[in-house]
Amino acid sequence: MTDRGWGRPFDDPIEIGGRKLVTLREAGEYIAALPPKVHDAPEWQAAMEGLILVVEQGGPTMFARIGIMRAPRKTKSRCSGEAQASQEIQGYPMNRMGRRTIYAMLAIVVLLLIWQFFASL
Repeated sequence: MTDRGWGRPFDDPIEIGGRKLVTLREAGEYIAALPPKVHDAPEWQAAMEGLILVVEQGGPTMFARIGIMRAPRKTKSRCSGEAQASQEIQGYPMNRMGRRTIYAMLAIVVLLLIWQFFASL
């Protein structure tokens, strides 16, 4: 098994949108095939960035998996008018929800870089 590349399989396949994503390539193709409104959401952009980092830098596929598993939940609540209204009523404006996702993905990227550093020692 290689440490890098699009052909690497996830430790556990991801079931999303009626599909089963087994490799990093399948996950990238799934994200690329999303409608532009969904694909351009910050959550999916962060998921794709995490996926590319795992492909190029190596490291655990779990980092990419986390981003892909979180993005649909955030996008669904972001696109739903009822969810948006309920979140604003609860005091969580939508722009903060996107920011939280970006912070979570940033933490994943930092962990990946730390892992890469210690793996190279």
